[in-house]
Amino acid sequence: MARRFLIPAIFLAAISANIAVAAPTVQAETLILQGISKYRATLAPNAPALTPDATLAEIARSRAQAMASGAAPMGHQDAKGNYPAYDAVRARMAPFNGVLGENIAAGSGLDTTDANELASDTIEHWMASPGHRGNILSPGFDRVGIGAAVAGDNAVVVAVFAGPPAAR
Repeated sequence: MARRFLIPAIFLAAISANIAVAAPTVQAETLILQGISKYRATLAPNAPALTPDATLAEIARSRAQAMASGAAPMGHQDAKGNYPAYDAVRARMAPFNGVLGENIAAGSGLDTTDANELASDTIEHWMASPGHRGNILSPGFDRVGIGAAVAGDNAVVVAVFAGPPAAR
């Protein structure tokens, strides 16, 4: 079966309402963090290491679940043009005046019980995309939270990056 990650703006067709947050998705989140950290250490050695952040992970997981279930549009903005990940960070980590970034990956036709496959496909997609790759390698980010959700054979993975205020 061919595996394919879609461009983030494309909405997943025929997503089931059964969202899984099980061992494979939690394991995939860990593997994704390890994978992007290796790329960052190799390709951006002067950037600080990405520290896992529990609040950012909760926000990322919530975003992934909302998109996988169809409760939220597949993309960085909601129907009103707001940025839900940014709004959630600012609400939960107030006062927050740092920099934020978000990576989204969505795919279908995956073996969603295989954490390694989900992680490697997500990392491959992000590293092939200039914007996603830029977030992973940006020295402006020092924290990250990763969340994954599965609905049927469809998966959504979100990474929320944060860093201190940009130097002026």
